Amino acid sequence: LLSKHADNLKPPLSCLSCLYYPDPDESDEAMANAVILECQVLTLQFVFLRPILAITLFVLEMLKEGDEPMPTWDWRSPKLYITLVQNISVFCAFRGLLKFYHAVHTYIEWVEPLPKFLCIKGIVFLTFWQSMLLNVFANAGGGGGDQDPDEWADEIQNLLICLEMLGFSIAHYFVFPAEEWEEGFIRRRLDMSVGDSIAFGDFVSDVKLVVNSSRSA
Repeated sequence: LLSKHADNLKPPLSCLSCLYYPDPDESDEAMANAVILECQVLTLQFVFLRPILAITLFVLEMLKEGDEPMPTWDWRSPKLYITLVQNISVFCAFRGLLKFYHAVHTYIEWVEPLPKFLCIKGIVFLTFWQSMLLNVFANAGGGGGDQDPDEWADEIQNLLICLEMLGFSIAHYFVFPAEEWEEGFIRRRLDMSVGDSIAFGDFVSDVKLVVNSSRSA
């Protein structure tokens, strides 16, 4: 399907050119395959890096001396560099998913893919950056008092996620109705705020769904 409208596709990243075969410029089908491969690589690198970085950070926390938590914003702390790699990985994955959405949204418009995209990915990426902002705010002296800034930021993040769960779960109910797969289904139109358009979902299973869909394209 994508090869029929290859002129509307943005060229894939040149830094991944060693992975494209045949060359994207050879045909419309090659261009479509290269774009899908780009989206897969950008997305799945997060799936592999995230657990590796989490395990690495856990091991470093266990091996460090003393009971004080590892500082996040000290250039001598490995946690700073792990956090930077996580940010780059999250940005790349989000870019890949956005490009995939723009490439295929006209073919799946009947299921209103944008709210679904926000429901699945918003909770993964937006809460990650929410955690980062809270950590920056705490280390800048914005809260916590005598409490350790990182611990205070983690507590606030956990509280916010618990509160956000209710709105996300309600939105998930409306954005993913089981009835939409019934024959003759007509989607109900609801006036929902932006906050109600975000819900929780499992990131790994959704990436598999994206990969399977891209292969069928």
